[in-house]
Amino acid sequence: MIIAIALISGPLVAQQKPTVSPIRGASAHDITKDFGPRLHPVLKAIRTHRGVDFDVPVGTAVCVTADGIVLEAGNAGPYGLSIRIRHAGGYETFYAHLSKISVTKGQKLSGGATIAQSGNSGLSSAPHLHYEVLKNGQHVDPKAFIAAR
Repeated sequence: MIIAIALISGPLVAQQKPTVSPIRGASAHDITKDFGPRLHPVLKAIRTHRGVDFDVPVGTAVCVTADGIVLEAGNAGPYGLSIRIRHAGGYETFYAHLSKISVTKGQKLSGGATIAQSGNSGLSSAPHLHYEVLKNGQHVDPKAFIAAR
């Protein structure tokens, strides 16, 4: 009986990793700006890019990348309209430069659900989705999770 529970609970936990692409049909090959140091396109200075970018037209559907609960949804200054979501296993995801938000703080979400539309809000040089993954409060490269799908 204990062995059966362990086998059942293992895959359920694994499904909570943010492995669904935030843009339907997109893969790691569709990332246009990588994680890490880069020349900021607006500030013209080297900054650490704590996520990845997908260059997509304003209004493109943005999806939550795993089951979770909305922690924040609104204007985040230079990130413009944005959403932060808590997932199981110490993960959080962040979606920024949106044109429209379709969720509210405290809302429970299923992975793959549409949560917003991409945009060009905040300190942005062109329409795109900025996407971050954090594990236990530390930024990690989202490309590894998107590639894992």
